Amino acid sequence: MSEKISNSILLKISELCRKDISLSINECGDLVGISGATLSRWRRNLRTGKWKSGYLKTSDGKSLTQHSIDLFDKSFVFGENCSKILSRLVTPKCLNNRECLNKQRKILKRLVKKYPNINFWLYAAFGEPRDDMLLFTGKGEATIKQKYLDFSVEYSYNSYKKTGTKPLPALPKRIKTTWDYYDQ
Repeated sequence: MSEKISNSILLKISELCRKDISLSINECGDLVGISGATLSRWRRNLRTGKWKSGYLKTSDGKSLTQHSIDLFDKSFVFGENCSKILSRLVTPKCLNNRECLNKQRKILKRLVKKYPNINFWLYAAFGEPRDDMLLFTGKGEATIKQKYLDFSVEYSYNSYKKTGTKPLPALPKRIKTTWDYYDQ
């Protein structure tokens, strides 16, 4: 039988995720002693509104509070935003290769542990995407450190926007005549 939800467990999980924003649901579940699938199910039920504040089928018999639900909902921000961050930092050629993508996620996770502000990774300007995240480590990490120290949410960086080809406008429809069928 699976573990029942409670305010204390939700607050404990949100505190763990606040300390280390790079935790995944499975890693957090291992630390708390609950399976990742159970945490994922709890999160889905809370987000869809199946379980709202006041839900009484908890392990301690006390109803869930909106505060603990909100804190739990804001946990696991790294997993939700990892692909957005990587699309800003790494070229699409690398993102389409599964092995390269996993390598980039691992490097990004290590960097996020050092610089744990998710807004920094989402909004700071790093220039054009690079072929590999390894270029942000080693000597390149000094620039990240300086940007991290200079970063504040109030200061607006010029965010990188993907440049791509614009779709062609639709051609106007022309009514076919009998002569059009002779040309085919």
